[in-house]
Amino acid sequence: MTSIVVTQAIQLAEKFGIDSSSANGQELINVLKSTCFKTSETVSDAQLSALLIVAAQYSLNPFTREIYAFPDKKNGIVPVVGVDGWSRIINQHAQLDGIEFRYSENRVNMPGAKVSAHEWIECVITRKDRAQPVVIREYLEECYRPPFKGKNNNGNEYTVDGPWQSHPNRFLRHKSLIQCSRVAFGFTGIYDQDEGERIVGGTVIDNETGSVTGEAMVKPQRVKPKATDVQDVAAKEQPANKEQASADQPTDQAQATDAPTETNVVEMPKPGQLKWIEQKCASLGLDVSETLGAHGIESLEKMTLPEWETVKKDLMKQ
Repeated sequence: MTSIVVTQAIQLAEKFGIDSSSANGQELINVLKSTCFKTSETVSDAQLSALLIVAAQYSLNPFTREIYAFPDKKNGIVPVVGVDGWSRIINQHAQLDGIEFRYSENRVNMPGAKVSAHEWIECVITRKDRAQPVVIREYLEECYRPPFKGKNNNGNEYTVDGPWQSHPNRFLRHKSLIQCSRVAFGFTGIYDQDEGERIVGGTVIDNETGSVTGEAMVKPQRVKPKATDVQDVAAKEQPANKEQASADQPTDQAQATDAPTETNVVEMPKPGQLKWIEQKCASLGLDVSETLGAHGIESLEKMTLPEWETVKKDLMKQ
């Protein structure tokens, strides 16, 4: 199997202009496994081969993570394509004649969301070879993912927000684009990250935001405010005073760490948060050691939670 995977990897490398002539075949495989799979478990050659077949089918670059995968529970894979990858294969389709989005006038507040969002978004894709466009509507209440809730080692509950809390309109637009492209062009066998996480049912660190998402989330319930008074509805949901707000809402550090509450204990990042630093640096083409050194940090293992927050903010700006 290894020789087959090496051949696939070399062919893809050559296709995307990556010089693999001096690379050892096994080294190339190891690079792809560490780049293309979001897991701490061992990835088999068969799983990598399956991913490379899909990558070749859609001309997606696995070296730059246009396509990557989650291993599933049956030793197979769930191929995941980022939004930029979806956009590229849609725009490169020979029959694409136009893309349009339509937005509902009604806006709703979802549990845990920081802003209100459109109740639904439609994507309209026009093909050159068809008289009628393809129109797909995606509803927020069917796509929205509420914050991840968990308990730290002290038994205290914490909440971690994700992109659906800060950018629900953008993510619903992505959903409508992807679903419409499937109907319009027959794209099959590939998923977006949100779908991949739901399929594997595991807790995953988002490679763009560092947010934790996973199967533990509860099913959201839509909250529809009065169309003429969205601000009043939002105001009613605010705590009566600052003391109550502090009691009801844990701090950012409490959300992000399992560390004890003693003030003389240095809080450390979780393994998943350290993994996010590595993945984010890889996606930006940065060296982890140099990135940490710029902030006076010796290594990931010696990074404290406040230092992690600083590095995260810096990487998110790039």
